[in-house]
Amino acid sequence: MSTGADRYALHAQALSLELDWLEAVLNLRLEQHFQQHADSFENAPPPPALPQGSALAELVDELALQAVERAVLALALAPHLRPGILDLLFVRNQNLDRGFTEFGGWKAQRHGGFLPTGETAAFLVAGGDLARRIALLDLFDAQHPFMAHDILRLDCEAGGNEPQLSGALTVSAETLQRVQTGVWHKPDYNIQFPAKRITSELGWSDLVLAPDVMDEIVVIQTWLREGAQLMHDWGLSRSVKPGYRSLFYGPPGTGKTLTATLLGQSAGVDVYRIDLSMVVSKYIGET
Repeated sequence: MSTGADRYALHAQALSLELDWLEAVLNLRLEQHFQQHADSFENAPPPPALPQGSALAELVDELALQAVERAVLALALAPHLRPGILDLLFVRNQNLDRGFTEFGGWKAQRHGGFLPTGETAAFLVAGGDLARRIALLDLFDAQHPFMAHDILRLDCEAGGNEPQLSGALTVSAETLQRVQTGVWHKPDYNIQFPAKRITSELGWSDLVLAPDVMDEIVVIQTWLREGAQLMHDWGLSRSVKPGYRSLFYGPPGTGKTLTATLLGQSAGVDVYRIDLSMVVSKYIGET
């Protein structure tokens, strides 16, 4: 008879292998640092082969993650899965009687362990190599799979005056759930994601609109269906901004939300209602 733990054994095995590898890489980097050997991520052991069918293996294959990317992802996962392996980074600089700047890290209100920052990731994979440090910033570019798929975040709450890599290195709740359980839930409303996914059991036959309005809805449907081809194959991306912006207006009950929901469902994409009070600031430049 299988238990609840049996369902997660494969995912746990993959995560254990990845965290064992992270621990080995971290120990090597600390040895290089304190013995003043040349920093080299290439001297670290290669990432492990992950068991097929595990959620982590699927994510690595899906995003075509290389060793550096896997190391940074494992670093972000460590506080949630094996926080003790980062305790070595609490070592103090005896000359300054404080932690080492190059190790990065930040302190949570309740968690007692070491929490990584972008600086920690730079120490792990770049060391003192400035070119590699600069290349690390590509992982946090909007076009990188980490950002495009909301896998990792580099949060700088203090604003733009802090160094680029001083932000907290965090893994999204959806990714954390996926690699542990194999289940990928769509993001829903929380303090970091002020939007709620909406669906409807109704169909187009339940929506009553004036013919001219319905004609405009058909135009939006066409764009949702053919927009990618128009932008790329027809070359419109050189002169037209990506996306399609529409403003639905009218009193409550006229079908604005239902229309948006049906458009999303017909195109096979999600529709979210955004809480503007959570994203709009009264301060100029802060929205």
